[in-house]
Amino acid sequence: MSSFFRLLTTVLVVVSSARSSDITSSEVACNEDEVRVMVKLVASEKSKGAGWIVIDGNDADIMGESGRYGKRPNITPYAYSTCIHRSDCGGDGGDGKITLYITGNGAFDSYSLFVDGVEIVGHSSNNIVVRCAGINSSLHINQLSQVDGGRKKSVSSSRALSNSLSTKSLPAPPTTIQAGSSSDSSSLFFPSLPQFTPSIQTTANEHAKPSSLTPPVSISNDGGFGELRKNRKLDEEQSTLLVRVRPPNDEVGWFWSLRNTDGKVVHSGFSELEPSNCSNEKCTIDASECYSFTYYGIDVKFEVSITGSESQTMTGEHLKKGLLLGGGCIKEGMCMWKPSLDPLNMKDTRSIAVMKKLVAVSGPKVFSLKESPQYKAACWVLYEDPMRTTVSDKSPNLVQRYVVRLFLALIEGDSTVSDDVNEFGKRHECLWWKDDDGVECSKNEIRKFWLRAKGLQGSIPTEISQLSQLVDINFWGNELSGTIPEQLYSLSMLERLALNRNRLTGALSSGVGNLQKLVRLSLATNMMDGMIPEELFDIQSLRTISLYDNRFTGTISANIGNLTDLRQLILGRNYL
Repeated sequence: MSSFFRLLTTVLVVVSSARSSDITSSEVACNEDEVRVMVKLVASEKSKGAGWIVIDGNDADIMGESGRYGKRPNITPYAYSTCIHRSDCGGDGGDGKITLYITGNGAFDSYSLFVDGVEIVGHSSNNIVVRCAGINSSLHINQLSQVDGGRKKSVSSSRALSNSLSTKSLPAPPTTIQAGSSSDSSSLFFPSLPQFTPSIQTTANEHAKPSSLTPPVSISNDGGFGELRKNRKLDEEQSTLLVRVRPPNDEVGWFWSLRNTDGKVVHSGFSELEPSNCSNEKCTIDASECYSFTYYGIDVKFEVSITGSESQTMTGEHLKKGLLLGGGCIKEGMCMWKPSLDPLNMKDTRSIAVMKKLVAVSGPKVFSLKESPQYKAACWVLYEDPMRTTVSDKSPNLVQRYVVRLFLALIEGDSTVSDDVNEFGKRHECLWWKDDDGVECSKNEIRKFWLRAKGLQGSIPTEISQLSQLVDINFWGNELSGTIPEQLYSLSMLERLALNRNRLTGALSSGVGNLQKLVRLSLATNMMDGMIPEELFDIQSLRTISLYDNRFTGTISANIGNLTDLRQLILGRNYL
């Protein structure tokens, strides 16, 4: 974990507790007759003026904060926690509830309310209402329900915060956890901060009515699949699996496996095993799990049946394909509810390892910015990808799938994107080629990446450099903007780069000289400017240079004479 914390040296977590002696970590210890309440949020510059408050069913304040956010230029996560009596939110016979209100004029990048470790995610409304009714005080965990009705409320119009504090003791002064100060997350450094004095900014606007779209009851830190049996009325604890395999002949090899949410193989079968597992006798599986079924075998038919579901028949290929099976699978997709991807909140080993890997690739924004394409891709890899790859998998490859899904997340407002994602998810990434777009591989490494006229928006992700064996990139006819990232110039195997007909700006970097195998460069019809770098004319392999219809200035270097293989040079409609 030490390497992960060093990646998060800018992260500041503020924790407040009802008892100062309890402040030992971001999750305070509570008694059995108490509930641990935690608020996690991510603030940025747009959070100026934002605040929040948690109140109980009697409108008494539990904790809150305002006026401190948006002062840092970087993205900053915060966490606040305290303990309240179980009856205050409907446990132990009480009928109360607790409510998190987002107040003020600013906006948080994301916010979540945890009760006893279970996360209820903020989505389209400015409040989250939770009842703890039904929680057994001896178990004291994991039974929540989302109340959809909510209520419109203006904190200032109902009562002044200072008047209500007389009926509820203030939380203790907050402490600061500075990430990266220790190799062990349980032994963190706690400097002191000024006295905690909540003051909610008043606003004349009422809170927005909660969305009629209600998320799954339990989106927890075990991957979101805990409690699904109870929440979805799946009374049976066990189910059965039957897999019938029909190869075209005895010479064709085949294989299948069934992985649980932790990425562990629980059942498998292969051509050398006779009879195959789960074929003559049904295998027992957990009825509330969401399994990944992967398979391969050229022209081999796989018929899969699970108790309570219709059988499905798939045809294998020379690389793995997959689908999700089981009563715990959420048809709409887990990621539409924006669950927390913070590795510190995760318990299963696969999720922790995957997120540590993706943080190393993209930085903390994979979990701190829930609207970012990095978050969308990471969430898909964790919860929705039928292949359910692990860090140790070589084929299919976790990072390759993440990067391709990241580019698909740049497609906004296009109804075909879900089809592309579904088609991509069902198969090994090296099998995804449709209508002359997708990826092609050699030795299971992506060499060709084409997404032409797909509606890609925003900057080119720096993660493109993770596909180190790329030979051919074609993102023609999209709406990509910003400058070409320097990381792209590290693709030393690249031979063809087509970014024409986009909205790229800025100069062509001297880093282009690193692409010593480049044969064709097409950047026509963009808004790039500056002088054409000398380093471009050091690439002896170039045959085509198309910079037509940009804003390049200056003169053409005499070194262009070094390009003895050059066949096309298209520079019109510039300021040369």
